[in-house]
Amino acid sequence: MSSFASSAIGPIRSVVDAAGTFWQVCEVEFALDRRTGRSLVFESDVSVRRVRNYPAAWHELPDAELARLVEST
Repeated sequence: MSSFASSAIGPIRSVVDAAGTFWQVCEVEFALDRRTGRSLVFESDVSVRRVRNYPAAWHELPDAELARLVEST
């Protein structure tokens, strides 16, 4: 994981989605304008996706359920 690993909060997971894309997943804090909070960041070799609405226990989800979170972005 490149740019987001250093700002990860808690665990980092790896998951492969239905299309076969390998993702590194971590939770990060963000501050944009007046908004602050946490996001779940999915990073592959060619893409980065942020999920703002996710379960608090995301790191305990089975791989298939975690992969579905990135597919919803």
